[in-house]
Amino acid sequence: MTTIQAPFTPEQVESLNLWQQNRQPFTCGVCRDRDTEAQVAAIEAAKAAGRPEPQWKSGPQHALVATPDGWVCETCDYTQDWAHDFMATGPHRSLSEILHELADARREARPVTEFGTRMTPGLDGDRMPEITPT
Repeated sequence: MTTIQAPFTPEQVESLNLWQQNRQPFTCGVCRDRDTEAQVAAIEAAKAAGRPEPQWKSGPQHALVATPDGWVCETCDYTQDWAHDFMATGPHRSLSEILHELADARREARPVTEFGTRMTPGLDGDRMPEITPT
């Protein structure tokens, strides 16, 4: 897997930050580990006191932010000077955006009849005969 090194270009910074918003983001390992230790301690304290365990928090906490000088954590002083090259070559659309686009395209597709055979638009725009069980 190929990586790119900071300094990042303005276009790379924009693409990397879109990646962070729409894909699995890079997160700060320092803050993640600190949060994990705190959560484990809270669970152990709750058990010792006979209280219900607190809800485990997960998700993209402490996502890194791309800058021209590299990635930075906005919570602590962690930095990272590399990224995977594919992260910097947007556009990066969210899965939700892609699914909505596919649903819109499917709604707009209309069956047509050619030479007496019912045809349905294929994904690439070609007409494909519908297969019906006999």
